[in-house]
Amino acid sequence: MDNAETKTDAARKKGFFSSEAFGWALKSIVCIIAVLLIFQLGMYVGFRKASYSFGWGDNYSRVFGGPRSGLLRDFSGRDFLNGHGLAGSVVSVDDPNIVIIGSDGVEKTVETTDRTAIVRGRQPIDLSGLFPDDTVTIVGRPENDGIIFADMIRVLDFNHNDNAPLPPR
Repeated sequence: MDNAETKTDAARKKGFFSSEAFGWALKSIVCIIAVLLIFQLGMYVGFRKASYSFGWGDNYSRVFGGPRSGLLRDFSGRDFLNGHGLAGSVVSVDDPNIVIIGSDGVEKTVETTDRTAIVRGRQPIDLSGLFPDDTVTIVGRPENDGIIFADMIRVLDFNHNDNAPLPPR
């Protein structure tokens, strides 16, 4: 009798796992898990974007100098700073950082890496070739903490090129 009961239980289990109801239940559970994972991914991405925006907004005035008389005062955009770099004069060089004073009179910190291209005229130079009072244009990525990570630094040498435009003051 034990052998007959075992065969009946096995047949019943086999019938349940191959039934249409089990298939629908399994598909429903998989769909619910997929929806929850997609929702969690959306929450993660939204949290990251909100954290970045919150931190950037808190540090805007401290980092970039900000419009001195409040946002939206000057609709021509002269109060806003460039989001991709800056131009100005070198104040100090302390490897890997450079302090630049922009045309707005605000000092900004620029960080260089081994991949930062530094060019004087048409000749590549290294960080030791930068000196205080050099006029530079920097292309890079500003971060929330106010440091600009430089991708390229071009040193404008006005003494050797009479046709070069004057730097903004």
